[in-house]
Order: sequence, then structure tokens, then C-alpha cells
Amino acid sequence: MSSKCRLCGDDRELRQSHIIPNFVIRWLKESGATPFLRGVDDPDTRIQDKKEKLLCSECEQRIGDWEQQFASRIFYPVIRQQKTDFEYDSWLKRFTISLSWRFLVSSFSAMDAWDSDEQTALREAEHHWRAILNGDQPLSAATRSHHLILLGETESVPSEAPEGWEFYSSRGIDASVVTVDDGIYIYSKFPQMFLLSCVDPPSVDGLGEARIEQTGTIETPQVVHSPWSKIPFRRAEIITENKASPREQEKIKQHIQEHPDSLVDSKTIETAVLNRHTAVEFTVSQPA
Repeated sequence: MSSKCRLCGDDRELRQSHIIPNFVIRWLKESGATPFLRGVDDPDTRIQDKKEKLLCSECEQRIGDWEQQFASRIFYPVIRQQKTDFEYDSWLKRFTISLSWRFLVSSFSAMDAWDSDEQTALREAEHHWRAILNGDQPLSAATRSHHLILLGETESVPSEAPEGWEFYSSRGIDASVVTVDDGIYIYSKFPQMFLLSCVDPPSVDGLGEARIEQTGTIETPQVVHSPWSKIPFRRAEIITENKASPREQEKIKQHIQEHPDSLVDSKTIETAVLNRHTAVEFTVSQPA
């Protein structure tokens, strides 16, 4: 049965699209003690089940090419601690735009929860990003800025880090519309990194070193000013407030008991052993 592709607009057979890219889900499942991945806002819903029929095969392939570039050139080298500097060209901005756009057009963006002005800004961003992804506008026409902030291991945790920060930083996945002061942004969290797309205003101060250009190099450590450095802390706090129900916790416990070898070999227990020794790699500082 054909439906309208959310990107190209043609009536075609649609594929099930992950909201969080599949390479992230796959790494978490392969390296974790339990394959049950749960979200921040709804911990009883498994993230790997969050798919929607959004794109036709052609558009899925186009976005998949940018995902593959990001996975091989940034995600896996960061996870494996193979590099500290990351060169890129246009694929990085296209990937980031596609990530934020796909979240916006999914049901998980909860567009109706925002006031009319915010909904207008979000819809304008979606329309603009869709035009760029379709090639109707050149990438140089992208007026909204996008940012990649890398997280990693350091000797101590900042004093303001909330409970559960180590796990959220190392293995957390998350996607949300967030507000900072009077602005609205798309926040996407992968293990050891997060991306931020500006909606309104179109650009911000304090994220210069993390800004994604047409071509460039992401160098670490990064200097990320407040309030941007506090966004992942705020999201991590939600984890402690929205814990899985007792029934779901029992499912996890039962799985680990039935598959004890998966716990011993997993990154989940490695993260737990780190205890309070994992922190943001970038420098948290106040703007001058």
C-alpha cells in the first residue's frame, strides 16, 4: 500500500524508519547487558520499537548514505577512542539536518504541545530543511546553525552533574525539542555526543567551536558555554525522575539472570564500574 513520502512527497511504498539512526541502536544492543533500550521521557517504551513509515526507499537510501558517513567517520572513532579530531565536508551538515528533520516529522516531536508561535517556528524549520534535503535549495541556503558536541571520559565529574550522568553520557540516546531561554532547538543525543539544531533564533553564541560548517574539522576538547553545556545535564535529570515501572525493571532483571554472560561482556557494566569517573570532555565555561 502506497502513501506519501514525507520527504519527496511522492506516493510510494514507505519503509519503516528509525527515529534514532539504526547504527546507534545496533551498537547499543550489541554492547549492552540487555537489548531493551528505553527512552528518557517514556522508559517503559523500547527505543528500538520506535519506527514510523516516513520515507520511500529512495529517500531512505539518500539519508542512509549520510548516516553511513557519520557512523564511519565520527561515531565509531569516538566510541572506540581512535581519534580526537574529525574532518568533514557537506555530509555532516546534511546528516544533522536530516536527523532533526526526521524527528520533527515523526509523532515523537509532539508538535501540538507547543504554543502557536513555537509551532510556526518548528514548521518553518521543517519546510526549510526538507527543501535542502530534497535539493530544492542549496546547502549554502541553510540559515539555521547546527552543532556537534562530543562527550568523553575525564578524571572527574563536574559538581553540577546529576545522578545517572555517567550512564546518560556514555550510553544514553535521546531526542527532543528543547527550549533555552526564549529559544527553541532540536536536541539529539547519541552515546558520548549530542547534536543541536537551532530553530528560533537561527544561530546562537557560545557554541562556535561546535558549529558545523560546509567543511571543517571538529577538534577536541571543545569549549561549550553555559547554558548549552547544561542541556544534557537537564535531560539526564529526567532519567532519575522517569524510571521504568516495576514490571519493566523485572523484565530487565530476568533477562540478565537468564543471560549472565551478556552482562560480563557488556559496555553497560563497564559504564557502571566507571562510577563517578566519567564526565564531559569539553570545557564548561561562562561566556565573557
